[in-house]
Amino acid sequence: MGYWSGKMQSEYGKYKFSLSIQPQRDGKLLNWCGSRSNIKAIAVHNRMGMEEVIELNGIMYGDNSIYFADERDPYGLKKDESFKFSRLQFVLKFENGKPILDGHWQEYKNMFQYRKGRLVLTKGKGKA
Repeated sequence: MGYWSGKMQSEYGKYKFSLSIQPQRDGKLLNWCGSRSNIKAIAVHNRMGMEEVIELNGIMYGDNSIYFADERDPYGLKKDESFKFSRLQFVLKFENGKPILDGHWQEYKNMFQYRKGRLVLTKGKGKA
């Protein structure tokens, strides 16, 4: 839980990325896995001068893997051209005693058009 920051790397370059994670008491049922969300997050990234904010619901599992999605329409049922959704997947690791979220992100426009990249975040001093 808490504030995490680092770099998002994609085929188009590296961008600042931050993630504020907090527990969720009455989590939303997640269609993509059939489980109830136990954490939520706000992701902020600045890509090519444009800041984007994404609200995410997620699950942290006992094996230190973490999955997030902004599940607006994950099965592509909407035909809106501007529609897209994101997924983030991490493993919580410790390097030199410091926690690191190591993983990747995917942004889908549909099941055939998507972007992906790598994320490495370190624990920051902000609030969740």
